[in-house]
Amino acid sequence: MTRPCTVCGHDLHHEINVELVSPTRNYRRIAAQYGVSPTALRRHAGEHLPALLVQSSRGVEVARADDLLGTIERMIGRLEAFIDRAEDAEDGDAFLDHVAEWRKHIELLAKIAGQLQEGQTNIYLNPQWVQLEATIVNALAPYPEARSAVAAAIVEEVPNGR
Repeated sequence: MTRPCTVCGHDLHHEINVELVSPTRNYRRIAAQYGVSPTALRRHAGEHLPALLVQSSRGVEVARADDLLGTIERMIGRLEAFIDRAEDAEDGDAFLDHVAEWRKHIELLAKIAGQLQEGQTNIYLNPQWVQLEATIVNALAPYPEARSAVAAAIVEEVPNGR
């Protein structure tokens, strides 16, 4: 049966690990400071520290990914507010500009989530259709209910990848 690692079992093992990953580490100094042997430190660094570093780097990656997703989701929320304001102001051009930007952010979010492959795009916008949509929405300005219904139908069509 192998002996348990004296560094892993040490009360200050976290502090020792921090010292061991320091670029200025000195095994003799660390050994004297924490009352363990330099051999135990080297063994711990070779056998246990890489696994800890891998876990730590994965944790950092997850935290960075969470930050990125949060940033994108906040931007999507802001764009949705702009879309609502443009719709309320009956500004078809601004509405379509904000929807186009919103689509880009949704696509980015889908790529990050792994729902789209790189280079794959499920959303196609024909510039003539975009202009036609704006013309229709603007022409319906005197008829708010019809305008809202048409605008909602256009937005609803987006996920179907026209």
